[in-house]
Amino acid sequence: MNTILQMAILVVLVIIALELFLIPIMFLYNKITESKYDASAKQYVTGELSVGIKDKKAVGQVVISGAGFGKVVLPAMLFDDETPSLNKHDKVLIVETKEGIAYVVPRGVDVFENL
Repeated sequence: MNTILQMAILVVLVIIALELFLIPIMFLYNKITESKYDASAKQYVTGELSVGIKDKKAVGQVVISGAGFGKVVLPAMLFDDETPSLNKHDKVLIVETKEGIAYVVPRGVDVFENL
């Protein structure tokens, strides 16, 4: 009985040690790969929401496919106060990205008309 308990404790300690070792590596990998994508207004990158955005403070999710990007999934927020909400599967224009978050407007809206 003592041996089984010692083995169980050893297994738990090994799992904890692996997690402590792998979490920083996964964090670094995410930081390195995330920094490769940067949309600007000049690129006019479009995507589709996989998670809707209810209001200005809510965070949704946009999927960008093709156009040399492969498939990129980013958290998304509304760019302006004029758009009350966006639903899942809405097509959007990515106006800018800051700190890994895509700021979006509905596709077809001219956000640059007042600039």
